[in-house]
Order: sequence, then structure tokens, then C-alpha cells
Amino acid sequence: MIGHHPVTDLMSPPVLQVSYDSGTSPAEDLSDHALSAGQGTEGNQFELVVDGWQFNLQTRNYTALRTYTVKMVSGDGSEYVIEPS
Repeated sequence: MIGHHPVTDLMSPPVLQVSYDSGTSPAEDLSDHALSAGQGTEGNQFELVVDGWQFNLQTRNYTALRTYTVKMVSGDGSEYVIEPS
């Protein structure tokens, strides 16, 4: 996007949130099971790179059929909000 500049001066980096909808119960939060492909960060935090924020999600643990939802959410809701996530 032309003219787009990522916000880089955050005290709390954005974090990854993963949920699983089995179709028979409320969506289950699987964020604690998210694994980064490579080095990774503590607490599912995104890493700041040249072009903005990134999280290289390892998907091998997500093999069940149905719907997984992955969101980028604020690391501190009192500092900033990500809309849409």
C-alpha cells in the first residue's frame, strides 16, 4: 500500500491469537500452542522486520478438520488497538 508506514514504537508488540472452531462447541483458544517457524518469540509476540511486523507460524500442529482463525491482536489494549484484527 502506497504511503503505508507500520507503527514501530510500541512498548508491547502485537501478539498472535489462534482459535479453533470444531463446529460442535464454542471456538477453543489455541494461542498457547502456537509455534513459530524458526527462532520465534516469547508469548507469541510478532517480530519487527524491515517491512513491518511478522510472525512465521508453524502449522504442523493444526491438523484437525474445521476452521482455524489466526489474528494479530494488541499486546496491550491500553496502548493501542488493531482494527480489524
